[in-house]
Amino acid sequence: MDALDECSKETFGDVITLIPQLKDSGIKMFCTFRSIFTDLGNQLGVPDIHTISAHEEDVRNYLLIQLSKKGRYNKNLTQKIIDRLAQGAEGK
Repeated sequence: MDALDECSKETFGDVITLIPQLKDSGIKMFCTFRSIFTDLGNQLGVPDIHTISAHEEDVRNYLLIQLSKKGRYNKNLTQKIIDRLAQGAEGK
């Protein structure tokens, strides 16, 4: 289940109820959510939470590829755009 933190309040409550039921029936689950929801693991009764974050080089490569696809910006600003966005993405 991807992006649990993006569920509506109503849906989120249903999902929180459903996940332990699935786990108890033997189904293995992999759920993703943003790290700001630190108590979500406890609510789900999940013993293992693995943190995944982007590496700066990967973010910069992604941005360069995406900017290369878009032609509506000043090419002289490419490095400044990438620097600003990569700094903003740090730790996320």
